[in-house]
Amino acid sequence: MRYLFLLTITPVQDFISQARKLKDLYGGSTILSKMSEVGIEYAKKRGATIIFPQQTEGKNSYPNRFLIEISFDNEDKLKSFASNMSNEILNYFRNLNKTKSSIVQKHIEDFFQIYWSASEYSGEYKDAFDEVEKRLAGAKNSRFFSQLGEVGRKCSICGERNIAIYQKPMRFYIKEQRKKLLVAKKSDNIQHGEGLCGVCYVKRKSTTKGFDSISDITIMNIPVEIRERYNYLQNDNQLFYEENLIKEYFQKNDIDYPLDECLRELQEFKKAIRGEYKQTSYYAIVMFDGDDMGKWLSGQKLNDKSRLKEFHKDISSYLSIFATEANHILKEPKGITVYAGGEDFLGFVNINNLFEVLQELNTQFNELISKPLKEKYGLSDNFTFSAGVVIAHYKTPLGTVLNEVRKSEKKAKKNAGKDSVCFTVLKRSGEIRETVLKFESFFELEYITKQLNKNFSDNFISVLEKEFLLMCDKNGELDNSLNSMVYTELERTLKRSLKIESAKDNIVLMVDSIRKIHTVNFRNFTNGLYICRFINKEIG
Repeated sequence: MRYLFLLTITPVQDFISQARKLKDLYGGSTILSKMSEVGIEYAKKRGATIIFPQQTEGKNSYPNRFLIEISFDNEDKLKSFASNMSNEILNYFRNLNKTKSSIVQKHIEDFFQIYWSASEYSGEYKDAFDEVEKRLAGAKNSRFFSQLGEVGRKCSICGERNIAIYQKPMRFYIKEQRKKLLVAKKSDNIQHGEGLCGVCYVKRKSTTKGFDSISDITIMNIPVEIRERYNYLQNDNQLFYEENLIKEYFQKNDIDYPLDECLRELQEFKKAIRGEYKQTSYYAIVMFDGDDMGKWLSGQKLNDKSRLKEFHKDISSYLSIFATEANHILKEPKGITVYAGGEDFLGFVNINNLFEVLQELNTQFNELISKPLKEKYGLSDNFTFSAGVVIAHYKTPLGTVLNEVRKSEKKAKKNAGKDSVCFTVLKRSGEIRETVLKFESFFELEYITKQLNKNFSDNFISVLEKEFLLMCDKNGELDNSLNSMVYTELERTLKRSLKIESAKDNIVLMVDSIRKIHTVNFRNFTNGLYICRFINKEIG
């Protein structure tokens, strides 16, 4: 009997995003990808045909679910196959624990849940696929868990489970708890006063790849050759920021460099980059996934439903090709790709390269996925993605920024027609600016930012806001009948904001570009302009 078999590994979002360091984030992403790979390889060895994900050349991340076609004589053999494969997947994670700690083992033993469903089919592939999806959704409604019943100090990262390993000094309110715990070694990469549960500890230890600090991203626009000139500073990129050259930071991170020498090197570094490179304390996180994936995979957007199996293989193959390209687009010195698998993407970008990276990702998504699918299957809709982009200070807790970028992505997907970006700036002062734009309008922000750097002061932005914001309703929306007034005032204020007379011809182009990002929601519109001003001040 031939079966369609669908498997998914959970939880995903919390496992990856509960992170204090880039290593935690990268470790979680790598573990999940590897677990899926273990399951897929197990299925291949037993004669299964992989429908998705289709992997092309290149080391791309695997999504947390996969669909295969496999044959068995009876259901008992199918169930045995599913059970054995699930154990193989879970054992990969369990075997990452190299300690003898019973607490670590207890935490990771039942952390992941694997759900699977199968549907026998001999007729229409689409009917079997719809059935297997429906069964999996039903299976996931039954949640199994074991009660930990823990009392004591909680993990510094997730805050859900008790700590299993810690770095001194640490204060315990229940003294008996200390006796059962591991004391971290220097190689465990755990900071003073930090304690991790078994799951978070395994994540941090699972990979040597990645970066120790977000400052590794913010400093990327300054060439390594320059940074390597400074014997002390080059060992920790946070030392290139004067706010960290204090005794408290050195003590917390076991740094025994002479503080006065570090300060001297920093002054030399600032002189060396002056006029050529601008140091920033801000970076960007980009997160996106494909729009309407449920409709695409169900065949709802496909004209000939009998080609659904072929379509599944093609869309998965094209997504894999794009993932390979995405890894090439976002790499040092522009940033790092944390996850690129299926239609999902997560990356950290130096803000000097933000517009360039997003433009290239959007272009390649269209060229490598949307166009080939439309040409081969005669589709009327474009295959698009919506993205959340958050700019934040490197000192802002990583968990906070990841939560914000997830919210931004959801807001982008709620925009009419999707194919949108929600762009958020989290200033260290606590001020937040957010704008939601279609991709075709979003890239106007790059031109506006460059013009603010070269030809215009940014005074016109606050003038426009003061003049029209009071005319908006409680949702920040301005009546369309006032648009002509807005554009007239925009042109007038731009003329007054002109820095140099020779740039007069740019006024018309600037007005045209700003009009393209104008939305019904006036606050959304001015927030877009304020974001341009912020980026210009950071990198201009």
